[in-house]
Amino acid sequence: MAFFSKNHSQTIYNKRKFCNKAEIPLLNKLLDPNRILKVLLFFAFSFFIVLICFVGQFPAGLQMLPNQTAKIRIATDFPFSYVSAIQTKRKKELLSRQIAPIYSINDQSFSNFVTYISEFTAELDQLSELLQHASKQEAVALLSATSNNYTEKTGEYISPDDISLLLSKTDSETRKKLFNEGLMILMSLSHEGIFKPLESPEATSQENQPESYFYGIQIEGRDTKTKVLSEKDALRYLSLNINAMDIDWPVSRALFRILKPGVKPNLIYDSSKSNAKLQKAIDSISPVVVGVQAGQTIIEPGSIIGPEQMEQLHAYRDYLNLTENSDLGFNATLRARTILTLVILFTALLYCRITSPEILKSNRRIALAALVIIIHLTTVRLILELGDTEFFGKNPSALNIIPFAVPLALAPMIIAIMVDVSFAALVAALTSTFYALMLGSITSFLLIALLACFIGIYFCRNIRLRSNIVRAGAFAGICVALSAFLIGSFHHVALNTILLQMVFALISAILTSILIIGIVPLLENLFKLTTNITLLELTDFNHPLLRRLQLEAPGTYHHSILVANLAERAAVEIGANSLICRAASLYHDIGKLIKPEYFLENQAGLPNPHLERNPSMSALVIKSHVKEGVALAKQYKLPKVIIDTIEQHHGTAKIKYFYDKALRQIRQTHLPFAQNVISDEISQEGEVEESRFRYEGPLPQSNEIAIVSLADSIEAASRSLKKVNINTINELIESICNEKFYEHQMDECPLTFHEIKLLKHAFAFTLLNMLHSRIEYPETSKNPSPDASTRRPNQ
Repeated sequence: MAFFSKNHSQTIYNKRKFCNKAEIPLLNKLLDPNRILKVLLFFAFSFFIVLICFVGQFPAGLQMLPNQTAKIRIATDFPFSYVSAIQTKRKKELLSRQIAPIYSINDQSFSNFVTYISEFTAELDQLSELLQHASKQEAVALLSATSNNYTEKTGEYISPDDISLLLSKTDSETRKKLFNEGLMILMSLSHEGIFKPLESPEATSQENQPESYFYGIQIEGRDTKTKVLSEKDALRYLSLNINAMDIDWPVSRALFRILKPGVKPNLIYDSSKSNAKLQKAIDSISPVVVGVQAGQTIIEPGSIIGPEQMEQLHAYRDYLNLTENSDLGFNATLRARTILTLVILFTALLYCRITSPEILKSNRRIALAALVIIIHLTTVRLILELGDTEFFGKNPSALNIIPFAVPLALAPMIIAIMVDVSFAALVAALTSTFYALMLGSITSFLLIALLACFIGIYFCRNIRLRSNIVRAGAFAGICVALSAFLIGSFHHVALNTILLQMVFALISAILTSILIIGIVPLLENLFKLTTNITLLELTDFNHPLLRRLQLEAPGTYHHSILVANLAERAAVEIGANSLICRAASLYHDIGKLIKPEYFLENQAGLPNPHLERNPSMSALVIKSHVKEGVALAKQYKLPKVIIDTIEQHHGTAKIKYFYDKALRQIRQTHLPFAQNVISDEISQEGEVEESRFRYEGPLPQSNEIAIVSLADSIEAASRSLKKVNINTINELIESICNEKFYEHQMDECPLTFHEIKLLKHAFAFTLLNMLHSRIEYPETSKNPSPDASTRRPNQ
């Protein structure tokens, strides 16, 4: 039997032809309130995109990052000037090197040495007298004691041989003369000032002492141009002057070694006076003002952006915001961005109308997409605005991290989970484009954003577990991290900066997936949309409604499971959502929980209550399971798709059994008192009121609900098959499908001829396997044969 009759097909064609002739005029279409509202909403959405992405942003965006290679040229449109903090700081640093630090000379060490030399001279005189009468052994002891005493007082070792030589070659007067001349030389050196070289460990012991303190220093109380000596130079000067004395070479060497401890660093850094002098000089410096001519290039493409270019760029931005504002801040750059936004959104609208026109018919899906796009771009803008804060402004490495720390795949992953993968790809293109525009049209970041979005969308296809969302976010983060590594390596970015970019890309992606897990249930409740994750949770047989169905209406529970198996397998064949079909099938008859005993599958040998009621009342009880099912579904907060299935799976089908029973009663009844018994089913014309025996609908509106409707009818009818084979099953399926068609139950669902053909084959295959027969096992005799115990159980 053909599924569609020729006459009915011709009727449909005529209706469509008539509707085409009765098209609404173009003017009426343009003035249609719904169309005007949609246009206004489009412009309102565009306004929010411009407000979020571009208002208050520098025309070139944040595309210029310190130490990065510039992609475009930026030139000024007008002359301006600004105070350069960098050049002012550099000028101050240069002046601080030119200002001579102030030192003072500490003569205490030299004074102590002069005092000791006087004592040492007297000691040598006494020693000379003692040596004249001492034995050789006593002389050695006296010389050693004098040497040790000298070492203890000065901290420098002097050989007893030097003392002996000095005593043997000079007399008392000569020694006094030599020591006085030596002290005069030391006094001149100490007066000049002696410093300790930087390479010595004690060079930086003075607190706040400048590193190059011995270059161009100022000694307190003297002229700025002061000559100072290092300790090494002072010793050399002492040696040369002693050698110039009219004495023997060995005596001059001994004298040098005795006077050498008198050469000590004596310059003391005066930090308070030096800082005051430096601060006074710095305060006298006026800030450096840089003038920029019209047409002057600030950033050259291909150049490494340094701090001075960044400073000039920010100055240009600030001056532009102050001078180029017109129409409440709607400057030329913002106007250009607004036009570009309208073009992008209009192009996306056309693309969606061409490829997925059914999405445009769903106001909830469009509203969901608009909301998540606004949330996505607002989050991105807030993170990018961190680049203008003082912390990031002073840390170029931290500023380089910002573009990789944004949630690139937030909106596309939500749309992929809640709506559709193809629509999610369009959302990914929109969010990535606006992200790149906020950064200044950088192609590399556009491609990175697209890659992250499509990786996230790919792993969110038909997602059924919430943990898989984290996996999708992690893979997207890995792709962004690898992109950061490749781009950073190409532009010779510091390794620690690259590692931070990679780490923040991963952290941002994982946090994005966790945010999605939390926000999706809220969006489901807000927009009345259902994800596969929620549907999978509903298929858990421990759900309270399914548990009640199992305990209170076991026949209906078993029927629902069989319908779920039929519908799920059929949905896979035509590419429908099999999870919707399975979940909806499990709950489609929950209304029978109210009066389970009125349904044959739950009677299990109990008396049939319909025998005591007239057909009209029985039909009313049967019909009521739809309304009661909807009420239960709302009470347990089941998704809208489940509620729609409960409400539509019977459509407006006729309850044939009780309708035929009412007709039979009319035909068989001729007595007046009998007419009163069945008066409820009879209309004023003396016929049965058919509306009393029809479900209230509406008809199935989607492929999934239509599949559940067919599966429900086929499974129920299959119980009446006396002989199960492929022919009887095909005849049963064909008759039920034709009956649905002739009663116009499938008129409002988008099933095609080809899909219906596939559904029939799927139903037949599944039903044949569900109703398969088993072999008949022979009865076991009471007295088994002797060899029975040796047979295998399955033989």
